Amino acid sequence: KKIYFKNLKDIFDWMSKIFKQKVVICLHPTSNIFEYKDYFTNCIITKYETEKNISESSVVMFHESGSITDAIFKKKKIISLSTTIFGSYVSKRIELYRKRLNLVSIDLENNTMPEDQIFLKKLQESVKNYKYYIDNYLKSDNDCPGIDKIMKTIKIYF
Repeated sequence: KKIYFKNLKDIFDWMSKIFKQKVVICLHPTSNIFEYKDYFTNCIITKYETEKNISESSVVMFHESGSITDAIFKKKKIISLSTTIFGSYVSKRIELYRKRLNLVSIDLENNTMPEDQIFLKKLQESVKNYKYYIDNYLKSDNDCPGIDKIMKTIKIYF
């Protein structure tokens, strides 16, 4: 945990320097907020505000989370933080998102930061891949809104 937190802190400090703003950490509801607040003193730590913070952000960093779809739909720049610390299932999910979206990725175990200008250019370009991902992996029934699909399905059974 110490190594993981240290590597995250290094990345957050670097990101804060590049974007000239504080990093906001949106914790999973089961996470201990006090543990994070004690360690990440230069960050803003929140729980239960992920959707709001994604909407207000310019860049989103993540490991693997269903909430990342909010960032994709809102065409936010996304940085994938890859790690093997959570086991092979999560590692494969991180890699899947990275490949399908052609995301900029930082390996937490390697902990080497890319060159700033190249990194920023790749980050901007990655947003171009979201439309294909949305159309092929997130939308169902073409442009049929989810509520309409739910109503159609309910009507079949009643």
